[in-house]
Order: sequence, then C-alpha cells, then structure tokens
Amino acid sequence: MFTLDSPFSDFPYLLTGSNTTIQPASYKQGTNWIDNPVGAGQFLLQKYTPGQSVTYIKNPDYWDAADVKLSAITVNFYADEQAQLLAFQSGEIDQINDSATVASTLNLADYRQTAPSYTHFDGLFFDVTQAPFDDVSVRQAVAWALDRKAIVQSVYGGQATVANDNEYFPNFSVQPTGIPQRDQDLDKVKQLLGGKTVKFTITTSTDHKTLAEVVQQQLNAIPGFDVDIQVLTSAQYYADGSSTPWLNAPVTITDWAQRLPSQFVNLIFKSGAVWNASKYSNPQLENLSSQYDAAAAAPEKQTLANQIATIENNDVAAIVPAFATGSSVLQKSVQGDFAAPLDFPGGFDFRGISNSK
Repeated sequence: MFTLDSPFSDFPYLLTGSNTTIQPASYKQGTNWIDNPVGAGQFLLQKYTPGQSVTYIKNPDYWDAADVKLSAITVNFYADEQAQLLAFQSGEIDQINDSATVASTLNLADYRQTAPSYTHFDGLFFDVTQAPFDDVSVRQAVAWALDRKAIVQSVYGGQATVANDNEYFPNFSVQPTGIPQRDQDLDKVKQLLGGKTVKFTITTSTDHKTLAEVVQQQLNAIPGFDVDIQVLTSAQYYADGSSTPWLNAPVTITDWAQRLPSQFVNLIFKSGAVWNASKYSNPQLENLSSQYDAAAAAPEKQTLANQIATIENNDVAAIVPAFATGSSVLQKSVQGDFAAPLDFPGGFDFRGISNSK
C-alpha cells in the first residue's frame, strides 16, 4: 500500500518509469546505493567501473525470467558520439541511439532500426529574475523570433515535432487546445522589443551546441538581438555545487526526457524547486498543476491542461521549440523490440530480446 502526500491520479503510470525504484524501509536518502543495489528487475549489477563500463547479469528470480533471453548486458561509456559510433561500426557494441551524425555516417540498410518515439525536448531557459529577462516582453520576443520548423530540420534532421512552449508531449493523452501555434513573426518581435537591443549569452553543453548555434544565427539575423554562446563540456555544465552553470547561467539550453506533465512543473517551474533554472514562480500554475494531478476525469484534465499551457505560453520562463523523437540502431544480430533512447516512462524491457552474435 502507498500513502501519498496528495491526490495523484497518474501515480500508477509513474511506477512504470525507469526512474522509480523500490527501496528497503531502512534505506536512507543520500547513502551510496550503487555499492549495495537492491532491486527486483531483470538484471543484477555484477561490475561497475566508473567512466568505462557497467555489467549486469540475469536475475534468476525475476518474475518472468523465462522470457529474458540474455544472460548478461554490458554498457560501455564513451567520451563522445564519434567514439561511440566507431565502436558500433567495429561491432564492439550492438546498439547506438540514432542521430543526424549516425544517419549520415552509417548505411542504415545494413542494420536494424526501432520505430521512433518521442524522447525529450531541449529547452531554452531564462533567469526571469535578471535583466533583460525579468521583462516578459523580451522573453516573448525571443519566442516569436525563432523559426521552429527550421530548427526541426537543421537541428533534429526532421526527427522532431514543432512545440509551443509547454511540456505536453504529442503522445500524451491530453493535449492543450485553444493556444495558437507560435511561428516566427518579425513584426511582433519588433513590437515587443520596442526599439531595444537585447544582448545575452546562451550557455549549454557540447550535446546541444548545434541548437545553440542555430538559435544564435536565427536571432542575430533579426534587428534587436546580439547573442553569443558559451559551450561547456557536460562535466562543466552539470558540475556539482551551488554555482553549477546549468542552473545559474542567465540563459541555458538543457534537455529534459519525457515525464508526466506535473513533474515538469514540480521540477523546473515550482518555486524553490532544486532544478528551477529560471528562478520562476507562479502560485496559480502550481495550484493548477496540483489540481491536474488530483483530477481523474478526462474533461477536467483537459480544462486544466489548457490553463496550464496558457500560463506557460504567456510567461515564457522557458522556450520549448520542438519535441524530439528517437530510435535505436541495432546490429542485425539483435532480435526483438528494443526500447527507445531516454525511455524514462516505460523503462528498458529486455524480455524477448536475443543476440545471435
């Protein structure tokens, strides 16, 4: 039995996620779980070498162990995408996430591909407590200045869907309605800026360098913007400590894997949330999100989703330009349905997967 702090109609769905683990009653937050992991999944940790690899062996006590064909799984860690791609080409690894680089390098006919599914969005976050982004008209001007269709093509190679500055992925059962889709509108940008020139730097990691460059190019082509970018390594961008760039730089680009709608509000928009890079606070939004969690009927959820998305669209604490899709590229020796990359909601189910290599 679970006792929740507040009503949460989507709680059963949350339990299916790969971020949800069941710990012993004696578990204390902050202890080093990796030294003595406890779980009921398909595999057990055998060996972990930080920065190199992790190996799991089959869990004989898994409830459906008979359908788990693999005796072990090894995950190798690589410094960059190019190193991972070379490992895949050599046959050292059997799976790689699809990307523009992968698609342009490999002859995909020589491999298997999983069906694409929505995986994440790369959000442009503004610190709304600092000038010039303490002015909502400036944030709106940036939102109306972006050519989202061009971003979908140039950044994601067409493997994405245009978004409208809210976090309701296209495959969610509830979709906000009644909010016009933002597209590039230079007249509106000029009106919102009122003759001002807005100068700022976008800080991000190497993983999102392409998006940062495209946003920079689009904005700098429009009178009223002077944009620079700062690209850090992932270790630098997500560094530990109170001054970590991804939560403290005035403008950042960070990716977020698919989650339940209210999780985004609680993690990145709620006042005092640990990951609130925008330093944004809106009690009305938080209240509506709590009501959304408690609602069970679809019509009520629809009404609340419309209200939540309208606030996010108007306040623009973050710009969500596109929802990215992802697929996996597999060696032909791998058989079975493999999970998409960043498949947080469903986790990674290896039942029925085999490797003839």
